[in-house]
Amino acid sequence: MKYDVVSLGGIYLDINCTDFPFGEGLLPETETVGNKYQMLPGGSALNFSRSLLHLGAQPAFIGKKGNDYTGELLERMLELESISSLLITSHEVQTNIGFNMINEGKTLMTVLGSANQSLDADDVQSKLEEALPDAKYLYLGSAFKMKSLIPYYQDFVDLAIHHNVPVVLDHGRITNDIHRKDRVAMRALIKDVDIYMPSNDEFLDLFDAVSLDRAAESASTLSDVRIVVKRGSDGATGYDGRKHHIPAYNVEPKYLVGAGDSFNAGFIRGQLQGLGFADSIEYGCASAALKITMPGLPNSNSVEEFIAYIKN
Repeated sequence: MKYDVVSLGGIYLDINCTDFPFGEGLLPETETVGNKYQMLPGGSALNFSRSLLHLGAQPAFIGKKGNDYTGELLERMLELESISSLLITSHEVQTNIGFNMINEGKTLMTVLGSANQSLDADDVQSKLEEALPDAKYLYLGSAFKMKSLIPYYQDFVDLAIHHNVPVVLDHGRITNDIHRKDRVAMRALIKDVDIYMPSNDEFLDLFDAVSLDRAAESASTLSDVRIVVKRGSDGATGYDGRKHHIPAYNVEPKYLVGAGDSFNAGFIRGQLQGLGFADSIEYGCASAALKITMPGLPNSNSVEEFIAYIKN
């Protein structure tokens, strides 16, 4: 089977409590009553895959689950969505659950389970050897969250290079438990990836820079990697030898979870369709803008109609 993108990352059963009454507090020995909720597959790389599928591309996903009911439910959900799942199953871990309380752009997130933290490099390598010969891109999502894999990402990238598959990297947040050696490893990895997609703060933090242009200069000394920086309400800025800035679309944000993943999916969808670098960034901005206005995921028709409407 041909895959447009093979994604590697964490997988969660996300329980999203929408319209959650934050003002009433979350205190011990009390009961806070919410309203609506959703139960969906989650995790940054999987959110990217789901967004990509809705935009008309064919993703495959590599992750790990426990041999439990939650894992079975997640696998069934991916099957129903037609996402090719290359999941690793273990009896020794619990499938991860994300419990997210959401209201008017505010989000409180909690995570349970142990499967993602135990993802094994040998298992990943085996799945990649199976999938990469049929792939157009390899996507490494939230790489800093998969701390056990950081020493092995270079091996995964080398395997993609061997199969002539371009690599996309979004390492995600740099939290307080990310050590200097992890940062060094990630900067070294960037020299061999084709597209690097950090957020504004992540980019500045990783390269210890005071501006995007300074960070881009530092990255350019490593390689000619193309860089796409997500900047939230300031849109997105790209570097491919030239600097491109695409302003954000003026929409009212209601559902912020997954906005960055939808942007990444929109950008890669644009690349798959043969759009230029700046036009792909614009497609990503439009995809993210629609995502934050709706509880579901935008499709390619809605994104293209939205772009056409704004331009007219």
